[in-house]
Amino acid sequence: MVRNIERVIIYLRNDTDIEMILKNKSIMYLHLDNNISINLMKYLSEVLKKNTSIKHLYLNYIFTDGKMKYLSDAIKENKNITNLHLNCDINLESMKYLSEIIKHNTTILNLYLDNINAESMKYLSDAIKDNQILSCICLDNDINIDSMKYLSNAIKINKTIKELWLNSDINIDSIKYFTEILKNNIIKGLWFNHDINIDSMKYLSCVIKDNKTITSLYLKYNINVESMKYFSEAIKYNTTINKIYLDNDIDINSMILLSEAIKENSSIIYLSLMHYINDESMKILNDAVKYKNNNNKFIFKKLYNNIYFSKI
Repeated sequence: MVRNIERVIIYLRNDTDIEMILKNKSIMYLHLDNNISINLMKYLSEVLKKNTSIKHLYLNYIFTDGKMKYLSDAIKENKNITNLHLNCDINLESMKYLSEIIKHNTTILNLYLDNINAESMKYLSDAIKDNQILSCICLDNDINIDSMKYLSNAIKINKTIKELWLNSDINIDSIKYFTEILKNNIIKGLWFNHDINIDSMKYLSCVIKDNKTITSLYLKYNINVESMKYFSEAIKYNTTINKIYLDNDIDINSMILLSEAIKENSSIIYLSLMHYINDESMKILNDAVKYKNNNNKFIFKKLYNNIYFSKI
């Protein structure tokens, strides 16, 4: 028997499982972690149409065209789901159904998608242009230049998207298109969850330096000392970014560059470093924080391997 719980991760096997889970009115997070049959998806769709508690829907594994059609029908009628996470391959026909959801939906705020090719990205981008409520998009796949063109054009037109997560390799040609959309846009949170080479960092840093909308910036994986030079120079002059998350190894030379940028920057109030830092690098960072403390009150803490300072 399912009791009053807010989050459920389940392998659906039959109709009884669906009834048991979805009739519970306290479930807000539903994570389906197996490749359910089209018949189960049909039944799940009917239940979702009537459900009023689920706000976060996570679906893993392969979605065929038929399954996506049933999901689309459900979300069209459901007015409560605000987070849709599809961790699965989405082919072109499935993307056509999904695009119709995105184009007309008035409740989904956060959209997370895996494995989208350029042709599917075109349909997604056309939908984003018309959508008037999405605030966050996370794309967990490699984005080639054609896909980036479609995405960039869509975000230029869209007026609601505030956060963009790119968990993928982005080559130098793609980053050129991407940086163009940051020059005149309302994006406030930017998350790169993959390597950024030095040429890409040059372009990105030039935009960050003068950008007036981004307030949170997250960079993961390797940033070498050459890339850190460009990044730190941009941070020195940016006046709107107040939160920085660096999830990568930082050697002592990179730490020196970052610390000097922190000293000169007047807007950063939160810095999180998520990898191990040796004692020498820690001292350099600590000195930078002490420097900022001349005019501001900051706390400086270490939590496991996560080192951060934030304004009190």
